[in-house]
Amino acid sequence: MWHHLKHTTLLILSLFVCHFNYAQNFEPIFKNISDELPSAEVYDIYQDSIGYMWFATDNGIARYDGHEVLNINTSPYFETSVVFNFFEENPHKTWVNTNDNKLYWFNPLDNHFEFHPYIYNDTLSSTIK
Repeated sequence: MWHHLKHTTLLILSLFVCHFNYAQNFEPIFKNISDELPSAEVYDIYQDSIGYMWFATDNGIARYDGHEVLNINTSPYFETSVVFNFFEENPHKTWVNTNDNKLYWFNPLDNHFEFHPYIYNDTLSSTIK
């Protein structure tokens, strides 16, 4: 009897540990995020070194963390809402370019999302038509 009880207890304990370990694994939730993006017209999708997915659209930028989409308001910084590309210089500095041929950088680790213009934006936008 003790032998049978010992195996039953071990089996229950094993199932509990396996379930507990499985519950600690965080898996992304797959859903139709296109409904949550600022636009269905996406020009670039980029995964940064932290693991966030970034979307450049014709109506701004969005960040997806595996669970929810955060739409980032770029209107105080950009004259246009169209963003084409991302380029990660380092984990604290990511560049974007807009359809008016201007470059901006921001710190993706800072949730305030302040976009800083490239100092030669006027020359760049007037040179490239």
